[in-house]
Amino acid sequence: MAPEGVDAVLLLPHFATLDESPYAPVSLNALNEDQIDWTAVDEVRADPALMGRLSAPSQSVDHAALRAREGAVAREAYSRFLKSGGARAEAFAAFEAANAAWLGEYAEFMALSSLIGKPVLEWTGREVKDARADPSFAERAAVRRWSQWHASVQLKAALDEVHAAGGKVLFDIPMFRAKNSVDAWKRPRLFADLRTRNPGIINAWIHEDWKDLALWRWSELRKDGYAAALEPYRRWLDFGFDGARVDALHFAWRFGNGQLASGDEPGEEYAAALAKVLSERGAFPLAEAFEGKDADARRLGFVTVGGDWKKVSSHDDPRSPDFLGRYFAARREPSSGASAKFVAYTLGDEWRDPFPVKEMSGGVSRWRWRIPLPTDADYANRARSDARPQLRALKAMRDGDVWTAEASLKTAFAAAADTFVKRDGKSVQIWAAAMDWFLEEWGRDTFISLPGLLLSTGRFQDAKAVLRRFAAFEKGGLIPNRIAGDHSEYNTADGPMWYVQALKSYAEASGDWAFADEMAPVVRRIMAAYETGASYERYGRENRIFMDSDGLIVTPAQATWMDADPEGRDKPVTPRNGKAVELNALWYANLRFLAAVEARAGNAQTAASRHALADRVKTSFNEKFYFRTEDNRRAWGGTGGALRDVVGGDAHGGAIRPNMLFAVSRGGDLLSAERRAEVVLAATRDLLTRMGPRTLSPRDSHYRATYDTSKPPLEKDQAYHQGTVWPWLMGAYAEALAQVRRDMGWDLERIAAETRAVITPLAEALVSRAEGSLPEVYDGGEHDPALRAFSLDDPAGLAPLLRRPGPAQNPGGTRSQAWSVGEVLRTLFGQRRSK
Repeated sequence: MAPEGVDAVLLLPHFATLDESPYAPVSLNALNEDQIDWTAVDEVRADPALMGRLSAPSQSVDHAALRAREGAVAREAYSRFLKSGGARAEAFAAFEAANAAWLGEYAEFMALSSLIGKPVLEWTGREVKDARADPSFAERAAVRRWSQWHASVQLKAALDEVHAAGGKVLFDIPMFRAKNSVDAWKRPRLFADLRTRNPGIINAWIHEDWKDLALWRWSELRKDGYAAALEPYRRWLDFGFDGARVDALHFAWRFGNGQLASGDEPGEEYAAALAKVLSERGAFPLAEAFEGKDADARRLGFVTVGGDWKKVSSHDDPRSPDFLGRYFAARREPSSGASAKFVAYTLGDEWRDPFPVKEMSGGVSRWRWRIPLPTDADYANRARSDARPQLRALKAMRDGDVWTAEASLKTAFAAAADTFVKRDGKSVQIWAAAMDWFLEEWGRDTFISLPGLLLSTGRFQDAKAVLRRFAAFEKGGLIPNRIAGDHSEYNTADGPMWYVQALKSYAEASGDWAFADEMAPVVRRIMAAYETGASYERYGRENRIFMDSDGLIVTPAQATWMDADPEGRDKPVTPRNGKAVELNALWYANLRFLAAVEARAGNAQTAASRHALADRVKTSFNEKFYFRTEDNRRAWGGTGGALRDVVGGDAHGGAIRPNMLFAVSRGGDLLSAERRAEVVLAATRDLLTRMGPRTLSPRDSHYRATYDTSKPPLEKDQAYHQGTVWPWLMGAYAEALAQVRRDMGWDLERIAAETRAVITPLAEALVSRAEGSLPEVYDGGEHDPALRAFSLDDPAGLAPLLRRPGPAQNPGGTRSQAWSVGEVLRTLFGQRRSK
């Protein structure tokens, strides 16, 4: 359990019971024999026939059958033990002598109970006498004593193992005693009224009347210093436990509020006596204390459940979909710092068993326990929401390095990726978001997300299904921006370019070039349409996409991913009409890809023509987009070189934006090594934050440092692409930086370490959020002086700078965005290669 962040174990009542309630034990000194591992007992292990008799017919717990099955094995094993003698016989005799004060009473009680067959309060003197005279009585009692020896040995071994692993173990003791118990039989004077009075609370909100438990007569307990209530604590702490959870300590006081009370509760007197027992042994003093008594308990040194102790209980199963929300909500609650927070999880509790874990039946609280198994019909479904990998990664992060839990981190990312993949009949879809809005298929988002969400997780068939689905909607060389049935929207110029890139990524990752050949007609239609001209209708007008004489693609306003248009008023904040830098970088890369597809198909002449056009694009791109200014040189050093965001259209086309990174990350040989380095240096010094690149340089007069999701569109959209950070862009930045490092001669291991450092803040963000995902955006925030002074020539690279905390950046937009997760997943773990 340690890898999951567990350093302390709370052992719920481990005492012997007659029924199924662990809070109604027959003795607080005796251990539950249902939990003995009989396969570890010498006499059983030596006989395969006995071992075979321990097998259960089903995984569901049937206590009566379990006790009959294991009881018969125990009796047979004990008869063989009596014949063995030696060191084990001496060890058992020593155990009996050391525990004589309680062991004899317990064994006698259990033997009588099995023979009489009804609760102790209904025993008559005649029935007890007849039971003692039964020929099996002595053997029944002896087997109970022998079973307790094995239970004690196995529990001690378990404690030793936890301690050896650096853990601690607490035990849990019920406040009250069972009416059907050794105490009720031997010491009835200690109870207020065994037959009619019960502890509990009954008021307008709570109806708990624990009929199988008995109220203390506190005045009688006081006469010998509360020994009957305190001795079990002494015993188990001396046995080797590290602390205790005191169940329902508030019942030591008479607090009213519908309490079913004894009438002579001692309150602080008993609580102080118990605190002393724990303090003398250096034990951890955890107490359940409500109804305003948590403050009283804390004054005595207890750490309380209630008050500001934050608790996520076993009812918040880590496999349930809302567990992380509850866990992080508890973590966010204010705390005095005087107490702690914990996650308690009980195996089997609330695990959709065919019967309830706890129920009241015949006035008795009945419990059933079972460990969930992979063979359960719903196991796979529950595992889809399993929070444990994320918790392991979160613990690793808090311990100083999230990458010590790399496997768990990857599982957490894969789980996040799965939330965006939807099935509708036979179709596979990628939704742009998993909550809030954009809960549908958006073309651009789908193709950017696909390599990370599907290829990095090995879901190649799903990737093919998604690509085929969108291909069916291709119209006039355009791919939908949004699939909306008969009214799909085609208002995207970069979406078709990203479609071709997604197909290229699939073929490279899977090795399935036959599928690329199958989709080649779609790719040809897209590329031909961009060359000769394509259009879509919006705002009552035709919007044209076409290739200019220089080979570069011209697009209308609001046709790229930076398409914010407050309230749909046809007034985009960043129109980007003209020749957009990333679209033309993708155009170039896709021409080279199509040339390779044509060459594979044996179309050498067509392949040559595609390469020739790509060569023209490369020349024009470098002539039109690359620029240097003195102002930029002063800002980030070097030559001051960068790429314009848009050429020949948008009046703000010279803005420093992250879109230029795609010329490096996707462009291949589009830029020279020198220019690739200039682009990355500019992006690092002007745009980079720990959560991704800003969408605009802070030096720009249009820069907005904060994106407030709660504001109306007319206000917040002014910041949406004017400085706001988009995590998905970190994929392009990391890929571009890696390319520059290769140009500089760095080895693969060194490059991988820097890439990991670049992405680590986002990895930590995912495991630190209740959604277990990444949001759409973050604030651009203040400029970080450390990043602003970064030099590509620094041999340490970016890693040392990113390990330091940077300016605050609040998340915004959707809480769980597909391309944020997809691009980080792709960058961190690559695209899995098909076998």
